[in-house]
Amino acid sequence: MTKINFRNEQEAISYKNLKIFTKIANKYIKPLILDGGALLGAYRDNGFAEDDWDDTDFTTFKDQWKNEPKLTKELLEAGFKIYHTWKPEDKRTPYS
Repeated sequence: MTKINFRNEQEAISYKNLKIFTKIANKYIKPLILDGGALLGAYRDNGFAEDDWDDTDFTTFKDQWKNEPKLTKELLEAGFKIYHTWKPEDKRTPYS
């Protein structure tokens, strides 16, 4: 197993939480896609974006929304805090 060199304790905690989160989320949502600052940090910094260790942004396809209540329940039971959840809309963009 490859040893990861974390820049600080906060990043190590974020990584541990990310592993727990993805283990739970993958039961309910596939694919689970990094988004926002989490995606930027993974691409640019090969980890978490500096000073963005306190949250992780994900997205998935609209048809996976039906599983959100079960996912939210299990995440809350595991001690996670959910700050925002955006529900899919029925309207389409010009590109969809």
